[in-house]
Amino acid sequence: MNLARGRQGTKNPSGTGDRILDSIRERARAACPAIVYPEGKDERILEGAAVSAARGLARPTILGDEGFIRQFLSAKGLDADSLKVLDPADPGVGETFAPAYYAIREGKGLSRKESDAELQSPVTLGSMMVREGMADGMVAGAATTTGEVVRNALRVIGMTPGVEILSSCFIMVLPVDDFGEDGVFIFADCGIVPDPTPSQLAQIAVSSAGSAAFFLDFLPRVAMLSFSTHG
Repeated sequence: MNLARGRQGTKNPSGTGDRILDSIRERARAACPAIVYPEGKDERILEGAAVSAARGLARPTILGDEGFIRQFLSAKGLDADSLKVLDPADPGVGETFAPAYYAIREGKGLSRKESDAELQSPVTLGSMMVREGMADGMVAGAATTTGEVVRNALRVIGMTPGVEILSSCFIMVLPVDDFGEDGVFIFADCGIVPDPTPSQLAQIAVSSAGSAAFFLDFLPRVAMLSFSTHG
């Protein structure tokens, strides 16, 4: 797609992208949220969680085998003591959330045994930690499909009141300043709703505007981008 406005974009050497990320990091440090990382087998996740803890961006809980996780982080020279580790294979961990999760699933006709089996999934367990207030958020999708992450989020955590459709967005930072706010904008929805109805598109626009205001701290302006796969 050609997004040119018909004029030469002004170079943006002032580091807008860095400023945006620095602002988000500062807000994260101030809040220092408890974040659960269910993909404890993924080395990228382990390194990212350790770095987040070291920089004071989050208080991570990793779900996975504690021996493997601490050995890996130690070999990388990363501080493992700043991380909390829970093993989904530990029956005691699942039992903490089993009654609450069964209350969610029994209405769908699942037995307690079937419900307990679902809860062995680290992403399901992580979602329950958010629901029960043991975590402020969850980072997942590096080694888990988008579909599985979304299904668990909808089933366990649910939607923000007033929002009827789940959507996704990216923060885009360009090297020129003639798009968005000095080259920074929110782009949606490229991951969840590929072919929205007019009503859904309107709701996605409202949600995306809210995300822009929250993450980027400016008054959003909304534009609709059309596309065609038939020339």
